Formats: sequence, C-alpha cells, structure tokens
Amino acid sequence: MTPNENRQDTNSTTGTGPGSSGWNPPLSSSYVPYNPVFPLPNVPADPDYDARLKEASRRVQKKINFYRTLTSYVIVNGFLWILWLMTGFGYPWPIWVSLGWGIGLAFQFLDAFVFGVSEHQRQQMIQDEMRRMGHR
Repeated sequence: MTPNENRQDTNSTTGTGPGSSGWNPPLSSSYVPYNPVFPLPNVPADPDYDARLKEASRRVQKKINFYRTLTSYVIVNGFLWILWLMTGFGYPWPIWVSLGWGIGLAFQFLDAFVFGVSEHQRQQMIQDEMRRMGHR
C-alpha cells in the first residue's frame, strides 16, 4: 500500500473532516480563544531596536540582582541580629557583617540605579581608547 492510499478522506469539502486544510476550533462550549492580557506592542522597523532591547534587558537584570541581594541582606542580617539578642547583648559583632555587606550593597545600588554605564557609552569609551592608541 502506498502512502497516498493509506490516507483518510483528503477530499473533504466541508473543512471539518479528517485531512481538511483549515483549522477549526473544538465545538465544545468550554473553548475560549487565547486573548492576551497585555497585547504585544506594535514595534516599528527600527535598526536600533535590538540594541536598545539588549540594553534594557541588561539594566533590568542589574535591578533584579540588586533586589535579590537586598532580600538576602535583610534576611541574613536579621537572623544574625536576632541571634545576637538571644545570646545576651554582648559585643555587637553583627555590626561588622552588616557594615561590610552594606557597603557592597550600596555600590550595587549605585551601579544599578544611579551610575550604570550603558552599552552605548561603553562602546564609545572603547572607540575613544582605540583612537588614543593610534587605531583609526
């Protein structure tokens, strides 16, 4: 038997039988077509769109990383301070952990929200340095 002879009814004209060329949704009452809550934006043909999307993704990732580090900072330092309180109010040793980690967290905040260098600025700095080195 050839593959063509093995097919079911391929000459259906109703569009609902096996082998029909069109897609037909199920005929049940529970069928709901997909309707996105947030429709995709109409993106014009922009050659810089991919570069800006990559830059925006990088900035968002820095902010997400900061929030994750901040959450860890609050949880771990809270635990250490509670441990210190439970052991008798001696020398406040958790201050060193809080200060050390807090300084790093402050720099991460500045990088993510204040002084972050964009990819465009970074590329411009590289080109300027190459010119200073004698490359054109």
